[in-house]
Amino acid sequence: MAIYRLLIVDDEPYIVDGLFELFTGLPNLELDVCRAYSPIQAMEWMELAKIDIVLTDIRMPVMNGIELQKKMNKQWPRCKVIFLTGYDDFAYIQEALRNGIIDYVLKTEYDEAIVKSVEQAIQALTTEMRSEQFLIEAREQMNHAIPALQKEYMLAFLEGEVPANQLKSDWLRELKIALNPREPCLLVVGRVDRWENGLSYSDTGLFMYAVQNVAKECLSPYRLQPVLADRRTFIWFIQAEQSMEVAEETREEWEKIIRFIHGMLETVQNTCRELLKLPISLASGSLFADFDMLPSVYVKLNKMLSLGLGQTNEMLLTDRWYSANELQTPVDDAHRKGEKSHLLIKKNVSELEKSLESRQQEEFDKLLDKMKATFLTEPYNYGLILELYYLIMTLLLTHINRFSSDDHLVSMIDLDKLTRFENHGSAADAFGYLQFAARILFARKRNDLDERTSRVTEQINRYIMANLEKDLSLMRLSEQVYLNPTYLSRLYKQTMGIGLSEYIAEARLNKSMELLRGPQYKIHEIGTAVGFTSAPYFTTFFKKMTQMTPQEYRDSTNL
Repeated sequence: MAIYRLLIVDDEPYIVDGLFELFTGLPNLELDVCRAYSPIQAMEWMELAKIDIVLTDIRMPVMNGIELQKKMNKQWPRCKVIFLTGYDDFAYIQEALRNGIIDYVLKTEYDEAIVKSVEQAIQALTTEMRSEQFLIEAREQMNHAIPALQKEYMLAFLEGEVPANQLKSDWLRELKIALNPREPCLLVVGRVDRWENGLSYSDTGLFMYAVQNVAKECLSPYRLQPVLADRRTFIWFIQAEQSMEVAEETREEWEKIIRFIHGMLETVQNTCRELLKLPISLASGSLFADFDMLPSVYVKLNKMLSLGLGQTNEMLLTDRWYSANELQTPVDDAHRKGEKSHLLIKKNVSELEKSLESRQQEEFDKLLDKMKATFLTEPYNYGLILELYYLIMTLLLTHINRFSSDDHLVSMIDLDKLTRFENHGSAADAFGYLQFAARILFARKRNDLDERTSRVTEQINRYIMANLEKDLSLMRLSEQVYLNPTYLSRLYKQTMGIGLSEYIAEARLNKSMELLRGPQYKIHEIGTAVGFTSAPYFTTFFKKMTQMTPQEYRDSTNL
């Protein structure tokens, strides 16, 4: 359940304090209750924290409730305002209703009416959280994220993580990828060879989109789906608008299309040079290929761009050159396999790092077991095994060094053994030691997390015990440990097993019982000492907790 912040505003302190005690004593409502004894104090709260509900007097000096409402709604548009009014305030109420207040309550009404009004405000906030507006906003955000999602999905396909038979047409449509995975495709990989000096990061992004627009314009007879791989590199998937069978009778038509596209790539390159002042290189497939062939075409095109010719600027190549040169040899097939394995290693080690950072030990172990099953099988490729071992070792060592002052951790992990593959009897033993070191590291990270969490809860508990007579609202407590109030509430309950409000109530009860056992303080003084400015409310609280009034408890302890 969400925790909402209720701000009570009135220039009469006894009203503010009475309502504060009313709402802090309602266990069924998850509220962080704050007090303001003037509109000026309310404005200070408004600047300090997000306000969800305001319960305010409508007539106050300096600034009335309607003026406060306008300022509050400007700062926190979703804030719900409830007015406390008198019988002669209906002219104010009429204006307030036009401004969108959620409710108004007569000061002569009982507490139940005020509580009911706040409950309605909570319900309205909860409903808004689930409303269609949030879905609309999410869709808008999704549209902004589309290029990144397109990149992630299509690069995963080209790098072999998503097989062609798992490319789903409905997913492609969702990601606004204008491709039919059942139709052949021509692949082009390009890059910006050089950026002009002085371009900002956002400028380079705009130019990258401009290059894609030039390509779409030049290749408009065909369906072009661009994917921005990184700040300089892009990939174009090109399909015919109409389905064509790659058969003997249409081969001539296909070749005609390919010649046209290759010719237009030259136009794209020239246009980018002349209009955008950008030199770009392009490497293109020479055939429309089925989707299951595109990953191997992608490897060829990438290699062509990386090897290059001449000054390696403004190259315009096709994979026919790749096939006609020494690059296409039996040895190169093994090399391509090695490149694919290298990419897989880098990706998996990156996933291991994420698991280690987020303390997901089970996920880490699963990934490491999967990698061992992939690379520690005959016939062994010791080069790849060594690469994998030392990448994981470096990752672990980086995290171990964060605890370099922890002699116990360092003593448990033999760094000489960890950093030398040859110190192990076999590859399986070496990777077994990596797993052993990782488990010790995860345990240390858990202890470190527990220690930090304990420091927070201990600091909160000490503050509460030292300030029972003061404002112990969730907002004030969160300021002591520099945490978000809602997160602090959730963290405290997860760690301590009880909610903050329960702990505060028990602390106040125990302190008041301790003071009641002595004769030196009057009951209303004890109430004030534990945070209750209203003596009747202190009595109500004490009786609710003990089934006795404070006086009855005092009498029972002095028998």
